[in-house]
Amino acid sequence: MHKSTHTPWIPYRAIEFLATIVSPDWYVFEWGSGSSTIYWAQRCTWVLSVEDDATWHQRALDRLAVQLCTGYDVKLIPVHPTLYYGPYADVIKGWPDEYFDLVFVDGKARFGCVSNGLAKIKPGGWLLLDNSDMPEYEQAKQHPPATWERCSFYGRGWGFKKPWEATFWRKPDGNVHGSRGLGGPDQV
Repeated sequence: MHKSTHTPWIPYRAIEFLATIVSPDWYVFEWGSGSSTIYWAQRCTWVLSVEDDATWHQRALDRLAVQLCTGYDVKLIPVHPTLYYGPYADVIKGWPDEYFDLVFVDGKARFGCVSNGLAKIKPGGWLLLDNSDMPEYEQAKQHPPATWERCSFYGRGWGFKKPWEATFWRKPDGNVHGSRGLGGPDQV
């Protein structure tokens, strides 16, 4: 049931939640390309994916072509050998504020990517941080404002035996959501 090469590699329950919120009119920005890029390209208006690895970049382009996807751009932004991530994390700065419906952080320099991505999310839009339970991403996980609704999903996902966490934040849109919130407890 869950095995698919065309879903983000996030916990299964996070994929199920994602399926309830994704919309065909969405514009998505992601750091880290792959199966998620196909997922977005098949379900949304447009996805911009940023990849630092040339082999993975070409693989993503080849897979998108095989799937006859449209509405995507996959940019190769190599990371400097001294691990300077500036250009990689800064790509999103070229887009207007509140442009994207979802920003997915699943690549390098996650704190820088989260920091740069927050202003680019539309009111009512989403931030998704994969592997949010990893200690090296704690700073990134703590960065979204406390006023943003948050929901984390911990469990197994496609291709991995060990469980992990993915966390969604929803930017306030000015509407009152009452008890609906994100549809579940913080840890599901």
